[in-house]
Formats: sequence, C-alpha cells, structure tokens
Amino acid sequence: MCVKLGAIVGAAVMAFAGIGLILFATVCPAATNDTGIVRSPGRGTTLPSCLVSLIEEAEVPAQEEGVLYELAVREGSQVSKGQMLGRVNDRAVQFKKQLAESAYRAAKEKSENDINVRYSTAAAKVAEAAYDSALEANKRYPNAVGPSEVRRLKLEAERTRLQIEQSQVEQKLLVHDLVGKAAELEAADEAVRRHHVLSPIDGEVVELRRHAGEWVSAGQPVLRLVRLDRLRVEGFINGANVDPSTVIDRAVLVEVETARGQQRTVSGRVVYVSPLVQAGEFRVWAEVDNVKENGLWRIQPGQSARMTIE
Repeated sequence: MCVKLGAIVGAAVMAFAGIGLILFATVCPAATNDTGIVRSPGRGTTLPSCLVSLIEEAEVPAQEEGVLYELAVREGSQVSKGQMLGRVNDRAVQFKKQLAESAYRAAKEKSENDINVRYSTAAAKVAEAAYDSALEANKRYPNAVGPSEVRRLKLEAERTRLQIEQSQVEQKLLVHDLVGKAAELEAADEAVRRHHVLSPIDGEVVELRRHAGEWVSAGQPVLRLVRLDRLRVEGFINGANVDPSTVIDRAVLVEVETARGQQRTVSGRVVYVSPLVQAGEFRVWAEVDNVKENGLWRIQPGQSARMTIE
C-alpha cells in the first residue's frame, strides 16, 4: 500500500514539474534583442556595469584670425572629413592666389616654348652648310673664297652651335622657374585653405562656439564635432575567472535600457584589453556600430550598459 502511494505521489510531482517547465518556457522565452539576435541565458561573459563613450571628437578651431564670413553647418549637421564647415575672411589671400595662378601659367607656357632651341638648331645647320660650301669651293677652285671669309664662316658656325647650348640652358632655367612658381601657387592655395574651417573627422556638429559675422582668433574653437556612428563600450572583468588572452577580438552584444524601460542593443567586437590588473580586474573595451532610428541614435555616449562577450 505504501509503495503504491509513493509511486502515485512521485508521478504527481513529476507531472507538476513538467507543467512548470512548460509554463516557464512560455512566459520566459530566450532573451531576444531588437537587432534580432537571440541570446540564451548564461551564454558568454556578461559585464553588468559598462560605460558608453566616444571614440572620436574634435574642437575645430579657426587657423587664421579674422571675421567669420560663413558658417555652413548647424547643430545636428552630419559632416564628412575634409568638408568645409566655415570660412574666415579670405579675400586678400584669394587675390594672391589668383596672381600666383597667373604667374604659374605664364611660366608654364615659357617652359614649354622651345622656339629658341629650334631656331638655334636651324641657324646652326645653315651656318655649317655655308662653311662647308666655302671649304668645298676652295677644294675645287683654290682661293675661291678668301681666308678671312672662311674664318668668318667658321666662327659663325661655331657661334650658332654655342647658341643651341645657350638656348637649352635657358630652357632648363625656365623649367626651374616653373617649379618655383608651382611652389608659390601651392603656398597661396595653402593660405586660402588655412582660412577655411575644415572637418578633421566624419561626425556630427553638437555645438557652435562662434557664429557668422563674429571675429575669431587663430586657434579659437569654432564648433565641436563628435562621431556617433561608432562608439566605445568599456567595462571590467574579474581576472580570476577570465583569461585576458581569450577576450580580445571577441564579438559582443551591448544592451542599454532607455528611460521608458525599453532595451536597445548594438553589436561590436573587443578591440583592447588592458595589460594592467587593478583590484583583481582588468579593463576591456569594445567598439560597436551605432545606427539611427527615427532620427535618434540607438545608444548615446555617457549611458550605462550591459555588455556580453560572446
């Protein structure tokens, strides 16, 4: 009787446990993030207290002093590296650049003009022919051409040969002058560029420090840029549980909770593991690709995050 009762109780317990597992699986499925990645409980190493931070930012200064003639961006503008964001009064340097361009074009035309060389070559051929004709005439008819005339013709032939060399030297000097004019033009072009406020990175304008019409000094910040499409997530790992050599270049999943309790996730990869251990922990950071949703970035610098190293 007792054996039968025990069997019945055991069967009831197993049945109840099975129902509980089914209910748990229904109510608590595997965690799914908004990138479509399914993460099973207990998978990888989770760092609960991480910080999202910037990788690149820049205070963009004016390189020359003057009136800020133009500011082509505003807060929220997306800019590319090398893009002109503003312009300090550059009228004077623009005039100098025009003069340098004109001088360069003139020097280029002169350096490519070989008329003197070709003329000297042709004149030398004529003078050589006249001298040879005189010698030939004297061979056939002695003293047909007087000695003084022969010497004059010989000297003329020699002079025209030297004139070819002179023309070639002058041509080389014109090429050297062209190199100098090219350097002057490059310097003038650089002076113009220094009056332009250029973006040093791909990023977003988050603050304007000066506005069009204001005076700026050399080195004075005009605006601030940050890069938000790629961010850093930093955290600490217990060195007693994880070998640092197994973490580098591992894929990560980063989760950030918004003010409304929603989970936002991005993925990336561990790019740095600190060689220093502090209080038994070592610092790691991953770089993650950020995206915009409805005009807003999915995660922002300064947010706390949970990072799982896969």
